[in-house]
Amino acid sequence: MDLNFKMNAILAIGLMVVIGLLGGFTARKIKFPTISGYIIVGIIISLLNIIPGEIVDSELNIITDIKFGGYWLSGRRGSIS
Repeated sequence: MDLNFKMNAILAIGLMVVIGLLGGFTARKIKFPTISGYIIVGIIISLLNIIPGEIVDSELNIITDIKFGGYWLSGRRGSIS
């Protein structure tokens, strides 16, 4: 049985969501805001290189493209309010 696997984008997103939710739940249990747990877990994931940088730079780039595309199509570009 071979346990070596290559992480793909769907697995990376799933890991980020599950680990983030656990971090938010833990933060709420110790009376911190949930967003603090998300941020701390995100920093830990980044520092420990749990999600390889190649996946973030290449395969998960579509998330950034979708976000900026929605912002661009909303007509709010250049307005501050």
